[in-house]
Amino acid sequence: MGAGGKVLTSPNGTAWTAQATGIGDDLYSITVADLGGGTYKAIAVGSGGVIINSSNTTSWNLVSAPGLTDDLQNVTYVTWTYQAVTKSRYIAVGNNAALVVSTDGSTWTNLTGNLNTKAHLFNVHYGMTRFWVLGSIGYTTIYGFDILNALTLTTQSIAVVYNATTGYNGPTINCSTYGLSTYVIVGSYDSVLTSTDGQTFVSQTQRSFTLQNLNSADIFGCVFANSVFYAVGNLGLILQSDDS
Repeated sequence: MGAGGKVLTSPNGTAWTAQATGIGDDLYSITVADLGGGTYKAIAVGSGGVIINSSNTTSWNLVSAPGLTDDLQNVTYVTWTYQAVTKSRYIAVGNNAALVVSTDGSTWTNLTGNLNTKAHLFNVHYGMTRFWVLGSIGYTTIYGFDILNALTLTTQSIAVVYNATTGYNGPTINCSTYGLSTYVIVGSYDSVLTSTDGQTFVSQTQRSFTLQNLNSADIFGCVFANSVFYAVGNLGLILQSDDS
């Protein structure tokens, strides 16, 4: 998915087919969830708070969250238990602390304002029985047990992030991911930070660059797949780690 509402699907990762979505808005994130009973639903979100869904990834429907106009940057599906109550929701976050949730991907509730921040939010993860949301202003992180209950959430700022490679403080954070019971943040000035609790982050400085004579680069994207962390950036940068 991407600019102009484009969605591409593939049965094998090699041959790709463009699917009509009926929208012209840019799409920034997509997720597919197993809703049980052999039912799957894909959700894509993007600019202006656009939300589209599909039960087969070929036919797409435009839905909306009441009152939402801010860009949505990330969407995921989470099942969690708090105080012996199990919940399942699609969760999307975005600019100006946008937060919208849905049980079925069709009817959405706008919870913007429930989080104790005004930051642009661009990733939401769940691991080690806690939610973790990453934002932009002051390198905001929000973590806690139940994203639907603001009283269970704590907001903190990674105010100064020191990078031993360059000596720069406070880089722009571009991406985050979760795996191996570890949260990983990447950003400008070759910044890679890891945390095992979502609260205390450690700068990782050991690099093996794929380009000769490359000492530092901006890292734009990251993913955890097949028990390996991957990160990519400018100047052809590719990093990978099996332990973060």
